[in-house]
Amino acid sequence: MTGAQQVLTVPLRALRSPLGRRLSTVALLASLFAATVGVLYEHADLGGLPAARLAAAAAPAAASATRTPWVTRRPAAGRLTPDQAAVAWYARRLRVPTGRVRALQAERLSADQVRVLVLAEIGPERLDTALVTLRRTGARWEVER
Repeated sequence: MTGAQQVLTVPLRALRSPLGRRLSTVALLASLFAATVGVLYEHADLGGLPAARLAAAAAPAAASATRTPWVTRRPAAGRLTPDQAAVAWYARRLRVPTGRVRALQAERLSADQVRVLVLAEIGPERLDTALVTLRRTGARWEVER
C-alpha cells in the first residue's frame, strides 16, 4: 500500500473499533442537526409557499381594495377615543396614513390618563410599535410629551 492509500483508509480502520463507530455516529448526527437548523433559519421568513407569495405579489391592488381599514370606530360627536387619538398622533409622527396604524391594547392608568400600544405598518417588511400615554384635557385626549 502506498502512503496515500494508507491515509485514505484511516477512517475505514477507525470504523472497525466501537469508539470509532460512536464518534462517527456523533459526527453524523451533529452534521445533520446543523444542516436542519440552517435550513430552518434560511426559510423562516418566507411567509408560506412560494406560489402563495407570487400570487400575493401579482395582485397587490386587489388585496388592498378588499382589505378593511384598521381603524373602523367613529368618534361620537367629533370626539376621539384614546385609541383613535393615539393612532392619529402616531400616524402623524411617522408620516403614514391612519389606515396603516392601529391600536393593539390600552391600559387605563387613572381616570384621566391612558397608555395605548400602537402598531404602524411602515412598509411591506417593517412594523413599528410605540407606547403612547394620553391625558384627558377637558373633552380631548392629548399625548403627553
